[in-house]
Amino acid sequence: MLCVNDTPLFDLSDNATRLFLAALEAFQRTYSPVHGFICIVICTFSIGTNLIHILVLTRPNMRCSAVNCVLTMVAICDMGTMGSYFIYICHFVLFKDTTCVLIYSYLWMRYLLCHMVLSITLHTTSLWLIVAMAFIRQMTLRSAILNSNWQKPQMAWRVCILIYFCVFILCIPTFLVYDVTEVGDWHPAPQCSHGFPPNYTAKYYTFHLSPSAMANGCRFFKWNLWMSGIIFKVVPCILLLYFSSSLMLTLHQTTKSVN
Repeated sequence: MLCVNDTPLFDLSDNATRLFLAALEAFQRTYSPVHGFICIVICTFSIGTNLIHILVLTRPNMRCSAVNCVLTMVAICDMGTMGSYFIYICHFVLFKDTTCVLIYSYLWMRYLLCHMVLSITLHTTSLWLIVAMAFIRQMTLRSAILNSNWQKPQMAWRVCILIYFCVFILCIPTFLVYDVTEVGDWHPAPQCSHGFPPNYTAKYYTFHLSPSAMANGCRFFKWNLWMSGIIFKVVPCILLLYFSSSLMLTLHQTTKSVN
């Protein structure tokens, strides 16, 4: 996708670029047949292990810890991500070559848009929850009071709800960037015609950038892209690096003073 007056992403006149793209296409042809099955295994394993985490962390003697509450929320986010991705893989990857089923119907494309936004929301929430957990650990170590507010589950639940709400609000523009648009007519393959009325025709759809996202040189699209990259990725990674380094330094100083 190119916006008005944008430079091309790849210089196709460059021989090295063409070789690189050809290598990627060759890898895609080799890996694509097994991609769906690998993802099914990963999703199933992830849902099962996160369910075990939730069952363990929500036991009465475990849920009194603020850190365990945050870990429970992280596991719920990961289960939601993997559950949505499982449905996506089954329909859009494993059944993509099925000629008897309309893969890209309007409702399925709406689901795909919701899946895309939901996966971004849950993945970003998980990342910020991990940052919050590192912050809670840091504040707990700095607090001289036993059973301070930072150690209480009530504080953790408030932090989790605040993160959920903020990330959800920030993900709304991503939902508004894309529109589901009609592409053409779909006809069932001849070997499947017995399952459809005579001369059956249905519409199939795809994604396009919305007119508002394309306006003014794709200003809204680019703003959302930069906002998502900075707030959803860069900032939490920097904060996590800072809190983790600070936590290790505090533990090192504590161990050194004890010895």
